[in-house]
Amino acid sequence: FKADSQFIEKLETQYRRDERIIRFLTFVMDKDSIAYSERRRSNKKESTTANTAKEE
Repeated sequence: FKADSQFIEKLETQYRRDERIIRFLTFVMDKDSIAYSERRRSNKKESTTANTAKEE
């Protein structure tokens, strides 16, 4: 759509504040971000598994 740049900035701010919109926002991750995210997730799984084993 076409609009004044100030309107678009305000609209984007409102979208970010609205939880119903936030869960549908998408973003692009570069390869380094993806690798970091995967390492972080695997570390969480390992620590969760270790904590569960200690409790038993």
